[in-house]
Amino acid sequence: MAIDTSELLHLFATATLGDFRAAANRSRELLNRPDTGIASYKTFLFSVLGHSLTALGDLDQGEAMLRAALERARRAAGSASWLCSHLAFHTARRGRLEDAARLLGFIDAIRTTDTLAHPPTEQRSYDDAFDLIQSALDTKKIDRLRTEGRALTEAQAIALAFPDAQSDGDRKAEPI
Repeated sequence: MAIDTSELLHLFATATLGDFRAAANRSRELLNRPDTGIASYKTFLFSVLGHSLTALGDLDQGEAMLRAALERARRAAGSASWLCSHLAFHTARRGRLEDAARLLGFIDAIRTTDTLAHPPTEQRSYDDAFDLIQSALDTKKIDRLRTEGRALTEAQAIALAFPDAQSDGDRKAEPI
């Protein structure tokens, strides 16, 4: 049986409200269906599962699911910018707070021009990443890093989240 849109919306609400264990379990259940229905739904399921596993502290599995969502989104739409809040949260949970702050700057910049719809879990990830960053870095440093992030391309932002995906030379934009 294909996934109904209401099931996906309920899953988004569950994760957005912070019931990450239930969101992870439901994501797995839906991914195990032989027919997920609309192709993009599977991408959303991987992203919610990755976000939930990251929140639960299973960073390696969370990363694997976020990478799966990233590749699917890039193939389908040519862009995965809507995933960057999850990537920022994951990066912050890995303790790479400066890179996570740069990712938030990238997100701030694309939100002014991006016309893609963003799942509600994205704001949750953005806020949770910001809270982690703010608890360890001073405001001036955060502002400087976010300014640097605004100059990143999508490829550079993704390389910050997954440093092994590109060479170090492509990792950061030049300071503005």
